[in-house]
Amino acid sequence: MSFSYEMILDYAPFFMHGLLYTLLFSLCGVVFGTIFGLIIALGRMSKNPVISGIFKTYIGLFRGTPLFVQILITNFGVVPAIFGHSNPYIAGALSLSLNAAAYIAETFRSGIQSISEGQREAARTLGLSQFDTMRFIIVRNP
Repeated sequence: MSFSYEMILDYAPFFMHGLLYTLLFSLCGVVFGTIFGLIIALGRMSKNPVISGIFKTYIGLFRGTPLFVQILITNFGVVPAIFGHSNPYIAGALSLSLNAAAYIAETFRSGIQSISEGQREAARTLGLSQFDTMRFIIVRNP
C-alpha cells in the first residue's frame, strides 16, 4: 500500500477551510477571553463577598468542567435560548471565550496580587487614586 499525495491535494481546500476556522476561533477566544478575564479577575478580587463569590464560582465552574461539555451546553442550551436556534459558530466562539476568560482571570489575579504592598503604599503617598494605582503601577509593572 503506497501513500497518495493526490488525495492530500484533493482535500487541501477542506484543510485550508478548517485552518481558517481554527485561527478565527482562536483569535476570538484570546481577544474576548482577555477582556472578560480582566473583568473577572477584578471582580474576583473585590472586597464585596457576594461579587467575589460569584466570580469564584464562575472560575471554578469553567476551570473544573471539560471544554467539550461547555461547548455542548452552549451550543444546545445557551445559544438556542438566546437566538431561538443553534448556531455552531457563535456557540464555539462563546465557549472558547468564556473558558479562556476563566484561565486568564487567574493569571491576571495572580499577577496583580504579586505586586508588593510597598508599591501600593508609594502610589497612595503620591496621591494616586485606586484606579490610577491600578492603571499606572500595577497593570504597567514589568
